[in-house]
Amino acid sequence: MQIIVVDKRLARARTITLTRRHAAMALSAVVLVVLVMSGMFSFLTVRAASLFPIPVVSDVISFVTRDEIERQDQRVRDNVDALARKLGEVQPNCCAWMR
Repeated sequence: MQIIVVDKRLARARTITLTRRHAAMALSAVVLVVLVMSGMFSFLTVRAASLFPIPVVSDVISFVTRDEIERQDQRVRDNVDALARKLGEVQPNCCAWMR
């Protein structure tokens, strides 16, 4: 694609040629900028919530934290149950050869 720039300050018209590579690089740059800005916004929101008492943000943070703690507790309980089952399977075999 070609873009022709005409300005009275220019002695003649300028032609700018854009290729698919240029378009892909521009799109990649826009996506990168959006991702960085959204990450910065999220960080600043959490930071502000920790410094200033904003009820809505504090509620969201406490909900996410509580949900994560519940998931970790369930994972620990599942692991303890699995280990208890394995111990129950191994224990009879262990003591059988001692008799």
